[in-house]
Amino acid sequence: MHTRYVATQEKHARLIVQEEAFWNQRGKIHWLKEGDMNTKFFQTSAIARGKVKKDSKLHSDDGRTAMSNEDMCIVATICCECGCS
Repeated sequence: MHTRYVATQEKHARLIVQEEAFWNQRGKIHWLKEGDMNTKFFQTSAIARGKVKKDSKLHSDDGRTAMSNEDMCIVATICCECGCS
């Protein structure tokens, strides 16, 4: 069980790094297309999108809500093992 928990944590960390790289690249594309005339606008919109994309809680099939990173990893692991959607 512990090894699956560690593997899930490592996968989560890799996904976060990939997401950060995606938003960084997307910001560069906007800057190249639009220039830097509205830098504050683009920074604000990128920050807002990033906040919306982060999960702050998960609901398990039995109705419980997981809010800590550790609990969310457990719920996600259980869901992946049983094939929930």
